[in-house]
Amino acid sequence: MKSSILSSIAFSLIMLFLQSHAAAAVQEITVKNSNEVTLFYNTRNFTTSPYYTPFSGNIDQVGFHRFFQNFTLPEYIPGSTLSSATLNFSYEKLYSNPLQLFGTAGNAASFDWYKQPATTTGVLGLIQKNDAWTSGQIDVTDFINNAYKTGNTAGFLIRSSVEDKNFTDVARFASAQSLNLTFTPSIPEPETYAMLLIGLGLIGVATRRKRA
Repeated sequence: MKSSILSSIAFSLIMLFLQSHAAAAVQEITVKNSNEVTLFYNTRNFTTSPYYTPFSGNIDQVGFHRFFQNFTLPEYIPGSTLSSATLNFSYEKLYSNPLQLFGTAGNAASFDWYKQPATTTGVLGLIQKNDAWTSGQIDVTDFINNAYKTGNTAGFLIRSSVEDKNFTDVARFASAQSLNLTFTPSIPEPETYAMLLIGLGLIGVATRRKRA
């Protein structure tokens, strides 16, 4: 009877060990943006307005657009590591100098110019000029890894580097930009290995008792 109980306990411990390793497998997921906001500042009459098509960039002697995106990230698992994160986007006809990508807190919700979220990073990357619809990627691993550990939202701002200058670099973006995320397994805690060793030890004890 005691041998049977020991065997059951040992089996349970070993199963817990195996489940903890299965949960730590490498994961690759894609997150779509949860919200996007385009704002326009008119430099001729100093007014602002929302834009319901995702544009970004400067229009010479007219004004400039700012394109904000929010992303809801997976819940943080202590010990897990976000090993890579890339922002994927599609855009049309950027004829001149590159647009700039910045990180934000991911709280762009208002179409009020004066309530736009502040940037929390320097330039994360550049969106290069092209003459047709183009897909691009920018590595944002460091920024997203920090956001993943400290909260569950992250955001981006795409803007011109020559706002309110005699230059035109406006571009139209496709909706539903996405983030590709890769998570690596966390290093098992010592207690996890202890469960395995205890389970194996109990199996050994149970086996010896059966033979006796």
